[in-house]
Amino acid sequence: MTLLNDEQDPAGKKRTLALGYYPRDDLWPFTLQAGAQSLLKVADAAVTQLGEPADGDDLTILYLIAQSIELSLKAFLRFRCFSEEKLIALDHRLTAVLDVAEKEGFPKRSVIDRKLLGLLDLSYGTGLLRYRRASEMVTPILRPIRELAGEWLGLAAGGKTEPPPIPEGYAGPTLAEMRNGAEGIDLRQFGMRWRKEQRAARVDSPFPAPPSKN
Repeated sequence: MTLLNDEQDPAGKKRTLALGYYPRDDLWPFTLQAGAQSLLKVADAAVTQLGEPADGDDLTILYLIAQSIELSLKAFLRFRCFSEEKLIALDHRLTAVLDVAEKEGFPKRSVIDRKLLGLLDLSYGTGLLRYRRASEMVTPILRPIRELAGEWLGLAAGGKTEPPPIPEGYAGPTLAEMRNGAEGIDLRQFGMRWRKEQRAARVDSPFPAPPSKN
């Protein structure tokens, strides 16, 4: 498969990209995709080793998951011949990257998916999570955002990659529970309450169980 990019070579002609990259380019969709998968594996390994993470470890794991989402979406765009310059211009704003990806054919995401991503953007997209600012950060609960990252990893690969299994240790309601019953719930307030109370006693999920597939 051969695709055309909007970049031009030194002679002023359109570049031809094979499978989403030009031989002189240093940013290939395959390496972005592999990076997204690796970040998720490392996050899962940390949760497996640490159990239910806290005391800042949860923020490190969340950062790895957020970066995995970013690389998955940007790999999807790179396969569609988005130049490195365009990807850089999107910065680390996950909702902005998703908007562009959906215009290019990435499956439309649910309202809850976008709410979770918006919460993640408040810390990851702003740089607060990267530099561990002292100001209070609003972040999504780990389990549903981890499930979302695994699902999107597969979607970005055209459905050819199975979402990685969720290891024990990720706290919170499942993504299916949230999609099924969280539209009227303030996810920011719920997340803050969850983190405040989970050490003393696990908070019961306010979401109904997803309907049975049988």
